Amino acid sequence: VDRSFKLFTRAWCVAELAEANKMGMRQQLKLVSQQSLDQQQDQLRDLDVEKMQAARLEDVQEILSKIPDVVAFNAHLQSLLFGHAGLFAMWAKFDIVEQAAQVGRIAALVKAQEKFASESEQIVPNSGASDANIKACDEDPDVFAV
Repeated sequence: VDRSFKLFTRAWCVAELAEANKMGMRQQLKLVSQQSLDQQQDQLRDLDVEKMQAARLEDVQEILSKIPDVVAFNAHLQSLLFGHAGLFAMWAKFDIVEQAAQVGRIAALVKAQEKFASESEQIVPNSGASDANIKACDEDPDVFAV
């Protein structure tokens, strides 16, 4: 989801979220942070399908024509987003798991770098190695290991 949660102001996006939910499709969100959700929560709780936008006015009209009860749709949308098993509630649970996985990936990377460094100390550099190339790599933040 984008930082400003514009996704939820787009009629087609919200209609597709609701339709996917109706069909029983598994859905997950990836957010920038909990803080970004906290900052946008008031606007998200006031979502109204009748106020959403689309590239063409006809698209909004088409979507609205397929919703028999706008009040019920808006209530369902709030449940889909904020309910007990809503997308934001599930994101919070997923986020904890994702954070743990990220810590694991970083720990494995540090371990691999330490192993590489200790093995590199044991290797005798060949006479063709250039100190200038090594220094250039050390100064380049995009270079992982030499």
